[in-house]
Amino acid sequence: FYPQLIGAVFVFNSPGWVSGFFKIFVKPFFPKRLVENIVFLPSLSKMKKSKKSFESILRFTSEEHLPEKYGGMNKTCPLPHVGSQFLQD
Repeated sequence: FYPQLIGAVFVFNSPGWVSGFFKIFVKPFFPKRLVENIVFLPSLSKMKKSKKSFESILRFTSEEHLPEKYGGMNKTCPLPHVGSQFLQD
């Protein structure tokens, strides 16, 4: 297990106290390079009002690949179930 290899962890729609708890009690015990990759994001309604929230996501994916419900342009998300072709009669 190599936590430094994690590109990013996005925590969507968590209560405000979770972010506070993380900053006070968890952050001091992890290396800085790991903590910098954990991003707490507000609810979708708040994200749509502020483009700043999207900046951290758009570092890792383009807006055309980001699902519509997260403010992107991808209309095909969620993708169809991978094994669905085997379930057809």
